[in-house]
Amino acid sequence: MYTCTFLGNEAFPKTLEQQLRSLLEYLIEKERVDTFYIGNQGAFNKSLQWILKDLSICYPIFFWVVFSYLPFLDREEPNQDYTNVYLPNGLEKIHPKRAITWRNRWMVTESDIIITYFPNPKGKAYHLASSAKKQGKIIIDLTQWI
Repeated sequence: MYTCTFLGNEAFPKTLEQQLRSLLEYLIEKERVDTFYIGNQGAFNKSLQWILKDLSICYPIFFWVVFSYLPFLDREEPNQDYTNVYLPNGLEKIHPKRAITWRNRWMVTESDIIITYFPNPKGKAYHLASSAKKQGKIIIDLTQWI
């Protein structure tokens, strides 16, 4: 069984959700992916969270929403789902300015497959995906899958 994570820009058009769902179904059915790590910020991760929650009803998969900070319950979105939340060991020692990058590196290290969505290839997450490819990780560019 394999583990998958995601790296991408915060913006993610709702019109691409069906293609993302199809890719995830393919990975589950054909590539034996059964565990997913996703972040908790931005539209890309919100779409992933809802799609994976729906797929977990039909498939024997599990997904973790990996936080980069301890949540401030009084400041979070009212509809935030706190099921399947994971805080990696060591995160408490990381300065908040580096927490998202550290969390993303942790997810990449723990995963076999990385799905990326960078319509404008730039930023720390984009460079992390390039580094993951050099480490031998399987990279699936969602912009090419569509």
